[in-house]
Amino acid sequence: MPAGGGGEVITLQFGNYANHVGAHFWNLQDAMIDYTGQEPESEDPISHDVLFRCGETPSGAPTYTPRLLLYDLRDSTSALSQEGVLYGDASQQAQVASWDPERVERLMQPLDEPSPYHQHLEQLQTQQAGDRGHSKSEFVVETEHVRSWSDYLRPLLHPRTVNLVPTHCHEDPAVAFDAFWLARPLLQPTAQFMETFEDRVRAYMEECDTPYGFQIVADADTAFAGIAAGAIQHLRDEYGRKGIMCYAAHSPGHSLGYDAATAHPELDEEHQAAKTAAHAQHRLRSAAYLMYECMQYGATYIPLSTHDAWRDGSPRAFLRLDVDYSSRYHTSAIMAAAIDTATLPYRLHSSDVSFAHLMSALQGPASMAGMTTVLPFEMDDYYLSDMFSRLEAGQDLRVVPLTPSFAPDLTPAITACSLRGINATKVKPPIAVLRQRGTMSAYDRCDSPNEMLQRFLGSGRRARQFMARVVSHGLPVGSPFPDWFHHGGRAGRSVTVSTMASLETGPAVHASAAALASTFLAMRHRPYLGPSWEREEFDEMRQVLSDRLLDEEQ
Repeated sequence: MPAGGGGEVITLQFGNYANHVGAHFWNLQDAMIDYTGQEPESEDPISHDVLFRCGETPSGAPTYTPRLLLYDLRDSTSALSQEGVLYGDASQQAQVASWDPERVERLMQPLDEPSPYHQHLEQLQTQQAGDRGHSKSEFVVETEHVRSWSDYLRPLLHPRTVNLVPTHCHEDPAVAFDAFWLARPLLQPTAQFMETFEDRVRAYMEECDTPYGFQIVADADTAFAGIAAGAIQHLRDEYGRKGIMCYAAHSPGHSLGYDAATAHPELDEEHQAAKTAAHAQHRLRSAAYLMYECMQYGATYIPLSTHDAWRDGSPRAFLRLDVDYSSRYHTSAIMAAAIDTATLPYRLHSSDVSFAHLMSALQGPASMAGMTTVLPFEMDDYYLSDMFSRLEAGQDLRVVPLTPSFAPDLTPAITACSLRGINATKVKPPIAVLRQRGTMSAYDRCDSPNEMLQRFLGSGRRARQFMARVVSHGLPVGSPFPDWFHHGGRAGRSVTVSTMASLETGPAVHASAAALASTFLAMRHRPYLGPSWEREEFDEMRQVLSDRLLDEEQ
């Protein structure tokens, strides 16, 4: 069992945009692992065993890989093979060796050329004769060079990790994987897809000493929402009360590569426009369906978006970041940073907060939580105690909501807040400075950064209940994270930055969920009801959303 507050957590990723979020998330984890054992011991050591598994290759070499299953469409992984590179293709070679070479011709589809980032890593590995996981670089990933999330994924993966949906291709202009019911054939109990999923989850569970639950990142607005919903149903049926936390990621843009003119060249422009509008509505149906299924099966639903509305919203303003809001590489990095920061407390050796504690705290009537972030948390020349005094007096904290239609100005019922990257010398002024000032604030009298954060959250009714943690680890923002942070202008890329993230429940979260439910219920669904989405199921979904979100709306 991992040290600290909790046991192991299994991560599941469903969909292309979810895998962009996941790529950044796992890069952040990898950047915080000391592979050499030579780095100074941290004040808040992280228990990486919560999310990673130990193993070995067929040759006996030790490995440390994410406890992860990820799912995407065909042609979505660029130069990454489905089996990964860590274990080679030993299993395939063993199978091919048993075939009769006189009767079998082996054909192999070449992979794409490695991305510029991975080419750079290979060059560093050759020059340093070291492991790619240890190399530090300031290589800048250009958005135009990102074909796939795998183009900037740094950690190596276990062979069972990557799973591809065989029925659809990534960004197929003729056939969009948009409506949740397209996943239904894959989720049948006898389907090979579902059998493989069940087997691979079971294999991870059997490796765990004390599995606490599942962390899911899913495309909220594609048919992968249907796959995620089916997975949640299975996990609840098979593993009982294990915690399930579902981050539903809304990707920028609306097309998924779909082009009505290519899909339906026989139609005129008016009817092609209707097909494009139906595609956008299917994505909203998928988002509402995933929220509904999380409510039904007790999974905490956390929708994430860099836009301010469920449909046709405007980008959230990150004043210090040069964000390309059309880029999956950019927007997913913001989400990954928030997830990593908000979940850091249950991954610490010294923490008394576990995954189960966090899940229990966030459970509410709608089984939903909202996310906010402060990126970066800039203190300028102030001490932390000075910052909290200024913030309590009304100075803008630049809190940015990452949940659609979410305005966190209402008093939350529960706040789980993490602040990271605070230098010990910047917590509060030295005694000599305080004497010179001739006064001490309430925050200057606090014994620790944790006490300061708790006091701040408790002041002004910012939260009725809260879980607060300040961690010394900054957010690792070196390559391949977007090149947003620098010391003194463009000279010298920052290695880490301070940031804050919160998960919240309460009236504002309920209002956000109600906005999605209202939009869904106002849409015309009858043309799409049939064998894959039966009228009885639709009626139940409509009734549950109305009763639990709209009738109770405050």
